[in-house]
Amino acid sequence: MNYWHFITITIGIVLLFWGFYAAFEARKPWNAIGSIIAPVGLITALLGTLLLCVPDFFK
Repeated sequence: MNYWHFITITIGIVLLFWGFYAAFEARKPWNAIGSIIAPVGLITALLGTLLLCVPDFFK
């Protein structure tokens, strides 16, 4: 089992939650950055989950 998948999932979830928080609660330049980071975090978490469940998906 590869632990990079767990790290990828964790980073994705942290980016997702920070992105939502920054998009709605932060001031002007940070809310735009948060609204861009939130979908990136979602994609990262989903990619880590995919690679955890199907390790040879991209081979």
